[in-house]
Amino acid sequence: MIDQLLKLLTKDHKEVPLFHITFNFKKHQETEGRESCDLKLHPSLTNDKFIIEQLSELFNYTSKEYAKEVFDELSGFAKSPDEFPLLYVTFNFKKYKEYGEKGSCDFNIHPSLSGDELIVIKSNGLVDHIRKNYNMEELV
Repeated sequence: MIDQLLKLLTKDHKEVPLFHITFNFKKHQETEGRESCDLKLHPSLTNDKFIIEQLSELFNYTSKEYAKEVFDELSGFAKSPDEFPLLYVTFNFKKYKEYGEKGSCDFNIHPSLSGDELIVIKSNGLVDHIRKNYNMEELV
């Protein structure tokens, strides 16, 4: 579902998801909260040890610190979604062509997580690493 949503949001803008963490409502219920989140990563980035290490830390921290809060928030709705985005980062090719590297990636975060400096710093560090070490045009 989240992939379909991202495709709709990015359709005419040549935006490419780099990574995202989603809360999985069903998984949370089935595992009694032990596992609650899913991580998706752009296929070209899956062999980068730095990215994997940083995303693993970010994923574990986010799951541990925010899964219950998001679950409590979602369980108040009559129909809870299967997946719910916690954070996602996309590369916008159009912005990259117009303005260059800075500002070419969009970082979207759930309001519950937005004040958490660790999440913001790690995510920004990952984006900087990707911009520095990858040909952004090839990611599209």
